[in-house]
Amino acid sequence: MHSPKKDHQDTAEEPPTFKEQLDKEAVESRTHQHQGESGEHSTVKAVVDKIASVIPASVPFIGGGSHPDENKVEQKPEPKIPPRRPEHDPQIEEFVRDQHRSNEPEIVASSRT
Repeated sequence: MHSPKKDHQDTAEEPPTFKEQLDKEAVESRTHQHQGESGEHSTVKAVVDKIASVIPASVPFIGGGSHPDENKVEQKPEPKIPPRRPEHDPQIEEFVRDQHRSNEPEIVASSRT
């Protein structure tokens, strides 16, 4: 016993499922890719050619080779006298000493407990 719906579906061709459509596109893209390797210009090759034409060959590779600027080290003459202390340095030095002295009793008291 066949239902009329099944007979109707068998006679009419069903549209392909989404998975079948994806599989078909994947097979076609692989075919086009292999054709590109065998002689046609593939998309990847076109992109590589375009990038290669924009970047000059004289540019060193990233991480490879050294830059000429790095090889040059400036030789500064060593001073014959020690550097001068700034005029406000004694005030700063005294301030730091006062701060250190003000924290001393707290440090001693906390270390005894």
